[in-house]
Amino acid sequence: MTKNKIYLLLLLLVALFIGAYFISNKKNKPIRTLPYFEPKNSVRDTTKGHHAIPAFSFINQYNQAVTEQTTSNKVYVTDFFFTT
Repeated sequence: MTKNKIYLLLLLLVALFIGAYFISNKKNKPIRTLPYFEPKNSVRDTTKGHHAIPAFSFINQYNQAVTEQTTSNKVYVTDFFFTT
């Protein structure tokens, strides 16, 4: 019988901590945004309000050319790096 009481007490303790977490998480916290630092070599597109990537052309792992036309009308994240 004492084992059952210990398990019940542990379950109650876990439920108490989980409940406290969700109650404290409902406070109106301000939205935090990351600082934005513009790179020196970026091209600013003022018509859309964001940066534009200059024309590029790369060869992918399937030996196919990837250009800015390949990704037109798609959302993508760009990070160019060079390996040898």
